[in-house]
Amino acid sequence: MALEVSKIASKDVGAVKLDSSLLPDAIQSMGIAQEVKMERVEVEGRSGRAKLAEGFQDADITIEYELTDDSPEGGATAMDKLQYIQDFFRKTDNRGKPNVYRLSNEHTKARKIGQVIFLRLNSRETNSKDTLIAALHFTEYEPIAVTIEDQANQMSLEVATRPSEADELDELMSYEEPDMSIGSPWPADDALVPEVPS
Repeated sequence: MALEVSKIASKDVGAVKLDSSLLPDAIQSMGIAQEVKMERVEVEGRSGRAKLAEGFQDADITIEYELTDDSPEGGATAMDKLQYIQDFFRKTDNRGKPNVYRLSNEHTKARKIGQVIFLRLNSRETNSKDTLIAALHFTEYEPIAVTIEDQANQMSLEVATRPSEADELDELMSYEEPDMSIGSPWPADDALVPEVPS
């Protein structure tokens, strides 16, 4: 859906871009939350578990809009703007997966957030006929790049930890048959020979 949003300057604090496209209207509020990734580990000689900082969780971004009808008449309505945002939410890549966007805004730039996934879209009506409230929820996305060198190192590790053929042969050669005569539930061989009458 084509929507005229060029009246918002891209350098305004309230302007938000997904890739190269501006979202309609200036934001009403934006919140960004991020936490340290903690892991609990066992420590020898200490009761309970200790906390170990492992890195950072992906940031969560929430943007709230108050969408209104444009004036004069003939401009985009609040419902038009919501549909415009909805198209971003439902966009998929060539594999049918949710699209990854580059989110551009002065606030996100200060928090060093680049790529995001459009995680959730909430909308609600108000008692005003020409106003909708939309809450856009994004989560930070950092693709994991597995290099050829990493794969080679993993293969080397698997080969190093795999038992060699010589070790397997030694294990087979060291196998001893159990003594079946001790506590064996089967009768001895001579007990199976029938007695010949004299």
